[in-house]
Amino acid sequence: MSYSALLIIIIIIIIIIIIIIIIIIIIIIIIIIIIIIIIIIIIIIIIIIIIITTIIIIIISSSSIIIIIIIIFVIFVACLWLAI
Repeated sequence: MSYSALLIIIIIIIIIIIIIIIIIIIIIIIIIIIIIIIIIIIIIIIIIIIIITTIIIIIISSSSIIIIIIIIFVIFVACLWLAI
């Protein structure tokens, strides 16, 4: 085996190793990006759930206040009607 053939084999092996390292780095970067996207989506979903639940709680509490006011009004009208 001549010196140039050995040199060519070494260069080819080095190029293959470099390509494999680059592919591994690209795969790691893609995985990190996917994880970040998933975390962002989870955070957005949690924020939306919190907003929706607070809106529902506000609606329920305000509607219960309205119901209480209506009940008080009905009782007041009934008392007035009984007084008359």
